[in-house]
Amino acid sequence: MAGVTQNNPLYPTNWHNIAPRFGVAYNMSERRGHEMMLQLGVGMFYDVGYGATAGAFNGAPFTNVRTISEVTFPLAANLLIAPPMPPIRPYGLINSADPSLVAPRVYQWNATWEHNYGINNTLTVGLIGNAGRDLALTQTQPSYTSAYNLAILTTNGAESDYNALQLQFRRRMSTRLQMQLSYTWSHTIDSTNGSGGPGGGGFGSILTGQRADADYDIRQNFTWAGSYQLPGVKNRIGGALLRNWFLDFNFFARTGLPFDVQGVSNCTSDAGTSNTCPTTNNTGLFALVRPSLTGAAIWISDSSAPGGRRLNPAAFALPTGYQQGSLGRNTLRGFGANQLDLSFRRVVPLTERVRLNLSIQAFNVFNHPNFANPSQQEGGSMASPEFGLVTRMLNTGFGGASALYQSGGPRSMELSVRLQF
Repeated sequence: MAGVTQNNPLYPTNWHNIAPRFGVAYNMSERRGHEMMLQLGVGMFYDVGYGATAGAFNGAPFTNVRTISEVTFPLAANLLIAPPMPPIRPYGLINSADPSLVAPRVYQWNATWEHNYGINNTLTVGLIGNAGRDLALTQTQPSYTSAYNLAILTTNGAESDYNALQLQFRRRMSTRLQMQLSYTWSHTIDSTNGSGGPGGGGFGSILTGQRADADYDIRQNFTWAGSYQLPGVKNRIGGALLRNWFLDFNFFARTGLPFDVQGVSNCTSDAGTSNTCPTTNNTGLFALVRPSLTGAAIWISDSSAPGGRRLNPAAFALPTGYQQGSLGRNTLRGFGANQLDLSFRRVVPLTERVRLNLSIQAFNVFNHPNFANPSQQEGGSMASPEFGLVTRMLNTGFGGASALYQSGGPRSMELSVRLQF
């Protein structure tokens, strides 16, 4: 089985600042309590961008791969034998890169205006943006020759754009209490510029023009945070135990992330690159495609489903042959999220430079359920019995670090001791 594969086109790894950056700050007012500053910055960054080219050594003639689909068990004796080396044509899978591949680059710019209103209030307004161009894209490609079945090609076929309005208001309510409100409106768009879905010896055609909201496009994000130093007591014993305690809180709320629904093409083939279903020899590799919309409601209420709703199977239909349906990339949005975290901490000065930090932290204090988007292996796959359902909590949907350290999980508490010097 093979399907469309692509890398993350917005933020490639190993960025290097090998182009100049420029920044300037201008004090528009220095009057006490009415200070005002404007900061501007631009920059350009290059990525090495050639890491994916090493994948050429993962294909013929350096390795030999056999792909089996529509498997029947027990396996035939000839399928249990390791593929011979070196491989002979037709190769099963090859990896390559565009010979004119250039280093990807990202342009960044920002403008930030900050104004003090009295000595306790500060308002900051920022306009942020970046544009990624010639970003590396790894995608499957059609087979128009008898030399191979599948090709994975790295090109400069991706681009991205990010623009955001950031607002922040900080206020010192008293000598013990300070709070901060932050709001961000942003839009992240990226483009895969077309990719191929396999159909047997070749690929089913998949439409180009996949410029759309990025997988991690959060349109609106709100944060409210604060810190309060609890009053101490004046007697000697009580003061030693109860002074220097702080209560911190952090609340965030955001809109949902976009996601895709994918299905398995309703026919398979062992040869050709046609978009139509063959009438004979329906065996071999098949295409993973986005479905078409039927006009029915996309979401339906379901009290037994996580979040109280699920995708409506009747809203989606697989197209005929190896082609994309009418559902656009990342046009669906999942659940929003919100969470309140609290921290009760104390700073114990041991010497002039050494401090002991003790804290009790509670995450998702109200145990509010936050759900990840339907995954393309389960809830977002029309071939899954779990289609339409959310099957994961938000903290398990990020990948990378352990879910214990991610937002969006069930209520949890943590005790920590930290020595600062």
